Amino acid sequence: MGDSCSDPCSGSTVLAASYARAARQSAEAAQRAYCALQNARIGATGPTGATGPIGATGATGAGTTGATGVVGPQGATGVIGTTGATGLGATGATGVQGATGVIGATGVGATGATGIGATGATGVQGATGVIGATGASGYIGLDGSTGATGATGIGTQGATGSTGIQGDAGATGATGSTPANIVLSDITGLTGATQLTNMVQITLAGYNLIVTPNVNTLYVIVG
Repeated sequence: MGDSCSDPCSGSTVLAASYARAARQSAEAAQRAYCALQNARIGATGPTGATGPIGATGATGAGTTGATGVVGPQGATGVIGTTGATGLGATGATGVQGATGVIGATGVGATGATGIGATGATGVQGATGVIGATGASGYIGLDGSTGATGATGIGTQGATGSTGIQGDAGATGATGSTPANIVLSDITGLTGATQLTNMVQITLAGYNLIVTPNVNTLYVIVG
């Protein structure tokens, strides 16, 4: 195989470039003609010329794909080595259990410092309200005139009256006797007793008509 080869698509590439250059030149010429027409402003715009035929698309290059290289043969698997013999080491004797260590004293942790949070900013003070106008002072009345001091009376002190003579004590009256129709209510020497002030004899029908019996009256029900 040589150092260089011909490009089968080189002819098509040159042709496409020529078409593109011709199209660009035609577009530029049309633009210049349009600008000249606008600048001259002569008469009405003529009819638009028919669009030229589109050039034929160049043939696609038919380059050949290179042949796939031959896959090399797979290498042989290496020989697996033999398994080594299992070691027969003797088991070591069980160690003696050590004595239990002394329990250390309970540690008292220091109290952590108290966190100091930042103080919040002071809110904006509200505007001071308008002070109302001071009311007018009331009219001050005239001071009343002081009355004349009355003359001090000079009374004559009366003479002290004589002490009266104390009268003699009256004689003790005679002891009265109990009438025949009086029943005494003597509670002398009795605990929990109440002295009666009245005693009556009444029928059962009459007693039933009493709304609130007197606690110090003895009712003797008859009939």
